[in-house]
Amino acid sequence: VEPLSPASQKLITDLATQTGLGLQFQRMKERALFARALASFLPPEVADLVEASPSALSLQEELEATIVFSDIRGFSSMAERLAPREVAEMVGRHLAAMAEVVTTHGGVVDKFTGDAVMAVFGAPRPIHDHARRALMCAAAMQHRQLALNEAAEYDGLPTSQIGIGINTGTVIAGTVGGPGRLNYTVLGDAVNVAQRLESQAGGGEILAAAVTVLQAGADRAQPIGPLQIKGRKDLVDTYRVPWTDGITA
Repeated sequence: VEPLSPASQKLITDLATQTGLGLQFQRMKERALFARALASFLPPEVADLVEASPSALSLQEELEATIVFSDIRGFSSMAERLAPREVAEMVGRHLAAMAEVVTTHGGVVDKFTGDAVMAVFGAPRPIHDHARRALMCAAAMQHRQLALNEAAEYDGLPTSQIGIGINTGTVIAGTVGGPGRLNYTVLGDAVNVAQRLESQAGGGEILAAAVTVLQAGADRAQPIGPLQIKGRKDLVDTYRVPWTDGITA
């Protein structure tokens, strides 16, 4: 009931300040730990957004992006001839190499499905030249596969080729899933078209939709005409993209 002395008032103020700083530090530490846990299964770019603002975890936005799919040709028959450990090692080397190429070109690895790779350019952070970056990345992926084949031949292991499909369009980007399983991905017809183009690409071939080629300004791309792709009524105007001498875009 007695009035506080100046010394007591200063003590209370100091304690309040220190408590506030302690709570702030604890919140920062919890957020960093949360982001570190998310980084184990979310792309680093997405984890960074969540660390800055946890509300980004529930964000789903509509944007334009370019999607790249790649897949090893003849993988099933190859896997039949190898021991499971050899298959796992080969796929591991391939996926690590492809992921490095995607990251170097400013893309995000959306997912691995077996030996297949899905990469996105233009999400979660929009970039104006996503189509060009995707084409350059596809060419670099083919070159990287050649290097992997050279190393495989030296070690007496089987070689392989990849087919790549690329498309540009509007997608919904965000986290999907439920308790115990959460993924960041992009959804939409543009994704389906890219995947279907990849399924029609031969080994060592890059097929890209006309919209991607036009946006990228790839003047060396070769028109192969409209393609009928599975599950779609409309034809897809398609180009074959040369890559052995680089891409002019």
